[in-house]
Amino acid sequence: MVQDVRSEQLCVVLQDMQIIEIACRSLSPQSIALRVSEFFFDFIDDQPSQDVSLDLSALPQRHAAALFDAFMKVSQDNGIRFGVASMDRLSDYDGMGIPIDLHPFRQFTRHLLLDIAFEDVPKELRDFKFGADLGL
Repeated sequence: MVQDVRSEQLCVVLQDMQIIEIACRSLSPQSIALRVSEFFFDFIDDQPSQDVSLDLSALPQRHAAALFDAFMKVSQDNGIRFGVASMDRLSDYDGMGIPIDLHPFRQFTRHLLLDIAFEDVPKELRDFKFGADLGL
């Protein structure tokens, strides 16, 4: 049976965006940006990663801008690719997705689950929350 990789990527990104949307309800834009910088300080990507397109338009504008700026800083400082170097402002992506590496982004969103109360996590994501709480 042939597996549809694009559907799998879309599912992962939708789940990850759902986690970020929930985190935006309880964390300030500065706190989320700080989580990016803390998480990627010693991040080692030990798995191959595909490119996916990230749409931050579902997030509150201040959170989207803070995340974008934090991802671009990580890109410049650590070489993890979030976005395209020639586009240095979120407004440059108006109506477009931001190209990112799927695996580090997915690990970051699982890390964000540590900051979300269990009761605020939808049932379909509670296994991820439980794993994050255990450090998995």
